Parts: sequence; C-alpha cells; structure tokens
Amino acid sequence: MPVDLAVYPLRLRKALKRGGYACVYVATIDGTACRVGYANDLFNAIARMRRAVKAAVLVEDVCWCPDRSVATQVAGDVRDTLSEHALPGGWLNLVPKEAILEVKRVARGRFPLQSIVFHDSFVSGRKS
Repeated sequence: MPVDLAVYPLRLRKALKRGGYACVYVATIDGTACRVGYANDLFNAIARMRRAVKAAVLVEDVCWCPDRSVATQVAGDVRDTLSEHALPGGWLNLVPKEAILEVKRVARGRFPLQSIVFHDSFVSGRKS
C-alpha cells in the first residue's frame, strides 16, 4: 500500500531536516516500474519526480536514515544488487515489494547499529 505523505506534518518534516535525517525511498509509476532513490528532502524529491513523469508516482516505502551518507550507501547497494532489472532513467523492472525487501535487507545488514526507521514503524511506533 502506498505511503500517505500527509502523515508527515510540516513540523515533523522540519524536525527531520534539522536532525540531518535522509531517506531511501521506493517509488512506482502506476505499479509498472519502481525506483530506489535517496533524498535529504523526500517531499521535494517526490514533487520533482511527479513533475518529470506524466504517470502517477506513488511512494511505496520510506527508510529513514540518520544521515545522507547512510542513505546514499543503502540506495547504491540496492541499485547495484538489482541492476539486472535496470530500465532507462534509473527505474527498475521490478515489483515494489521486491525492492522494499532488498532495502530492508541492505539497511539492516550493512548498518545494524544505526538508527534506521522504516515508514510503517515511524508512523505507528511499531518495530518493522
């Protein structure tokens, strides 16, 4: 189920930015392709993507990392691992669920001691 970005009120978005957090996201175009990317500002990154793509862009999952360095390493490792599914423009010919599982595997495996929080636990307080 796509992420509802409205669950991140402006004060929370500002707190994430002040705290230096960055994210790894999995986005889709109508569920036909997905993209794994990273951003310091998820909301501006998705807005730019929506302007560039004529189809509906949905955010399928978000992994909040303590800083940009961790986010870029996770996203890069995931894209390297899934490179056989690469399409032009940085998209992957892959269902989002598979990309999400790979993001979680890489984030937990490569950074077990970092405070990495996934969207579902971030908004619900549950551990994912």
